[in-house]
Amino acid sequence: METFVIAASIALLLTSAFTFRFRMWSRPGVVGAYFLTFLTLEYLAELLFLPSGALGLEMAYVCLPLVAVFGLAILAARRLERSARPDAGGSEHGP
Repeated sequence: METFVIAASIALLLTSAFTFRFRMWSRPGVVGAYFLTFLTLEYLAELLFLPSGALGLEMAYVCLPLVAVFGLAILAARRLERSARPDAGGSEHGP
């Protein structure tokens, strides 16, 4: 179970960074496929190539707060992009 939690936290971190960097929040299918791919790769790498206990649960403690930071950054970027569009009610030229 610990192996899965660590793999999921790493996959979430990579997926949130990918979503923020490439602005993929409008394509949830791609984001889901990316997450599943990295979850599978991380889980298999931990089972097959890493010695037992190489990545402790501390790795998840580091990754999950970073996922929260990326999540907040994604929400802020979406809000800023929405307000910057002229058809979304944001005023670019003042009152």
